[in-house]
Parts: sequence; structure tokens; C-alpha cells
Amino acid sequence: MTKYIFDFDDVLFFNTEKFKKYMYKCFEDVGVDYDTVKKYYKIEREKGWVLYNLVISVLEGENITTVSKEELAEKIMKECINFINDELPPRPKEWRWTEEPCKWNPYKKLCKQDHKDGVVKLSESNAVKFALEHDPSYNIDKIRKRVTDRWQQKQLKLFD
Repeated sequence: MTKYIFDFDDVLFFNTEKFKKYMYKCFEDVGVDYDTVKKYYKIEREKGWVLYNLVISVLEGENITTVSKEELAEKIMKECINFINDELPPRPKEWRWTEEPCKWNPYKKLCKQDHKDGVVKLSESNAVKFALEHDPSYNIDKIRKRVTDRWQQKQLKLFD
């Protein structure tokens, strides 16, 4: 299982709209219409949105027993890998290399080079090249998968 950080500012996902459409469809598949889920979503978002809390609220609030909270959450989470965005967010123009947050970054030379080279994808970043120079077996896709697997396992412990 994999844990994902939900990012409603579109930093990690290709777009939040795709994820939300999929999430709402999963709820519709178990008999809860879009408007009902949206009502619960707004309530959970105010509390500090966590997918599992939304799943629990909807299933319990609508008395849905055809699927467990774990099954529905897992179904929604499984597709998250398809919404991951490899694009680096643009560096704010007002940031200065000698000021926070850049000044504390021990690898800012890599960031500077990415900025200078116009690198827009994490997979093409000088940081990946740097990692490969120090560890030829480094594989960004395998690393991403291990991290996301670990995240999801931690997230599922919320049910224990």
C-alpha cells in the first residue's frame, strides 16, 4: 500500500481535478452521489482534510455497509500514482539564493544549475544526476515507489 500527500495546489498531482473526479466516482460506485460527498468533503476540508476521515464520515453518515472503509480508501489510493506530476514548481522570482529558504539548502548549487538550465522535470534535475554520480544504482522511479509505499503503510495505520 502507498501513502500520498494530497496536494490541492497541484504541486504533486497533474491536476487535482483528475483525482477528485476519480474519488467522487469511487463514492458513486458504492451508492453515494456527488452532491452528498461534496457536502462531507467541505466539512472534512475545514477540519484539515484527510482522505480516510472523509471515507469514514461518508460511509458512516450515509450508512453504507457494502464496502469497508479500508476497501474504499484503498481503491481511491491505488490510483493516486497515476496523478503524480514530475514537473518542478517554478522558483518564485522574489527568492534570493543567499536568503531563506535557499540559503539553508546544502544542495542549492544543484537548484541553481536547474534554474540556469531551465530544467522543469524532477526526473531531469541535476539532483538526480548528482545522486547517480554517488550511487550508480540510484533509480528515481524505484525511490519514488519505495517512498510512496512507505507513506501509504503509515497512512493505513490510522485504521488500527
